[in-house]
Amino acid sequence: MLPLPSAAGAFYIYDGVIDKCNCLIDTTNSWDDVLLHCFINESEEFNMQIVVAGRQASTRRAISLLIRTRLGLETVGEASEVDELMSLVKATQADLVLLDEGLPGAQLSELVSNLREHDISPAVIVLNGQPEAEAVALAAGANAFVYKGDRPKQLLIAIESIQIERQG
Repeated sequence: MLPLPSAAGAFYIYDGVIDKCNCLIDTTNSWDDVLLHCFINESEEFNMQIVVAGRQASTRRAISLLIRTRLGLETVGEASEVDELMSLVKATQADLVLLDEGLPGAQLSELVSNLREHDISPAVIVLNGQPEAEAVALAAGANAFVYKGDRPKQLLIAIESIQIERQG
């Protein structure tokens, strides 16, 4: 039994299957090369409303492209400012906010708290280049933290975990 770190709680690998969902795991490679393929209720497609927020347009576009090409999910909007983010979350009924670093005019902890207290209360994944920001993000209510020094696969795993949890 191998624990799989996830924002959605404890998932465990049993002979190539993750407990709590219909997911297959290829455990033939090292942990860094674990390949996660989720088949979430194949009869019922669940498309998350994902908003990407961050200071740099090129980074937001790269994250959106990664999600589209690797997970087949589309983002519903991008934001570079706090007010824009809050409006997008409300207008799109966002299920998930990917927060790249912070946004001008708000501390990371304040921004995550405001998102989690929002009427819609989307899941929040914080991407940050400073590992010490993890404790701050999680204490503020983020569902997951992905260090920018990690492989992009870590972000994909976190997104799929939240997708499983939201579909629940």
